[in-house]
This record gives sequence, structure tokens and C-alpha cells, in this order.
Amino acid sequence: MFHANQWGTVCDNGFTDAAARVVCYSLGFGYVGRKVNISLFGMGDGLIWFDNVDCTGTEQHIGECSRDDWGVYNCEHRNDVAVSCTDNTSTTLSAGVRLIGGSSSRGLLEVLHNGVWGTVCGNYFTDAAALVVCKMLGFATGTKVANIKYIVDHGPVWLEKLQCTGTERDIAECSHNGWVIHNCKHRDDVAVSCTGTKLDQVRLNGGRDPREGRLEVFFNGVWRAVCRVSHYGYRLYRFNYASARVVCNMMGFKYIGTAINNNFGVSVAAAVEFVTNQCRGTERSITDCSQVITT
Repeated sequence: MFHANQWGTVCDNGFTDAAARVVCYSLGFGYVGRKVNISLFGMGDGLIWFDNVDCTGTEQHIGECSRDDWGVYNCEHRNDVAVSCTDNTSTTLSAGVRLIGGSSSRGLLEVLHNGVWGTVCGNYFTDAAALVVCKMLGFATGTKVANIKYIVDHGPVWLEKLQCTGTERDIAECSHNGWVIHNCKHRDDVAVSCTGTKLDQVRLNGGRDPREGRLEVFFNGVWRAVCRVSHYGYRLYRFNYASARVVCNMMGFKYIGTAINNNFGVSVAAAVEFVTNQCRGTERSITDCSQVITT
């Protein structure tokens, strides 16, 4: 779990397959997955964030499950929990996507299936599909690009004829031929370039506890504060209560929260501005309802 700018583990006390399915869903794999033996991966080190996690299996994030508070636990790292999000019987796409060979925003597209990363054939793959991939990775826009710099000569080709309208939130919602059903080689693999701001990391800084503080987003490699009022054209946009609820849910506190006066100091880095009044308060990320307009 990433909390207060630090990664920490979760204790396996009370942690069931239902909780594993919630974790996998929050990672984009759907409600599939199971708890597995930690010995497969080795125990963690550093912080332990959660203990006594108890989920029904229908929550969207383990922050919605019953649990002890952040950093409150009665276990050791030998009790860390491990999860597998693979489902060998599934015929739908895994939502695990990445770009390799270039940077975090540009490279050869790979998808995760049965625990193995593989490529996607470029046949029928359009900018609409690239847009869906890039939004999954936290970027605003994306396009299909030439693959000449990123061609590989190993690994499986998982998919061909991946077709999206561009409105999907996950490539699992797009049509395709099926796993390993293709008539292409690695020279036909698709590459993608994503642009815009990656904003899926948020934190509250300067407060008495992690539930309050100055809102900051990780933007272009730097933590930056968010302007309360943004200017766009002839209009003013305020960071509203609905936007605050989305941020709180991203941090695992459910859709509960409000925008308050900043009594927590100023950020060293320049702030970023958003058009955020389009949030309904139910989105999974502020990237779903906001637009960066200046930096």
C-alpha cells in the first residue's frame, strides 16, 4: 500500500480470498484473484500499514473494508500477505498494461496474461485503443506510433484485432480475437505514446495525520500543490467538495471528505491548476473528471 509517500505491507490476519479479489479489482484485474503463500515472494521490510483487513469481496478498494487504522498492527513481516491476480479460466483481458523499451509514457505495449507479459499486434489497433491504454496508465491522451525503436524478438504475442471506441475505461471492455489467436509476428507489435499529466499519485501534506493537509499531486517527477481556484478563459473554477471526495477515496478513506482552508503551509514547487468542477464525487480518480490547464 502507498500511503503518506511510503510503501508498506499488509498483515495476513483475517485476510481472505475475498480481500484478495478486492485488491485485484483495485489494480484493474476485475474481481479475480486469491491469497497465496508469502514464501513465493519473500517477506517485506519497512512499514506495515494494515492489519485485520476484512472484506466482503465487493468493495472497490481495501480502504473500504473493515480494518485497523493506518500503521496499527499486531504482526511481523513474516505475516505479510501475498496475492495472485491471475485467473487461468478467464477469457477477458487482464487490465495489466505497460509500455517497454522507451519510457513510462512511450514504448511497446504489453499486456499481462496468466502472469506473463506479452505484446499486442498492431492490426486494427487505432488511436482510440491507444487512448484507452494511456488513460489506464494515468495519462490524458495517447496515440499509436511507429514501433521501429521498440521491436522485441521474444515472448508471446497475446492479442490481435484489439478494437476500442476510445470511451472504455479498461481494455477489458474492448473487442479482440482471443488470447494467442493471431496471424502476426513481433515486427507487427504495436507501440503507443501517451501525453498529458500522470496524476494518480496524491497525498495530503502538513496535517496532524494522513487524513488532512495540503493536497499535492505527483506531476512531472515533482510533488506539487493544487490551486484552490483556477482561471480558464473567462471563467473561474474552484476545487469543490465533490473533487475532495474523489481525492479521499483515492487515498483509501472512501468518498468522505471536504475542501477546507489551507492552514498547512505552502509547497516549495510551483502549483498546478485544474478544471475540476466536472467531478460528480463518484469517480475513481481526479483524472476522470479534471483537466490540467497550466503549470
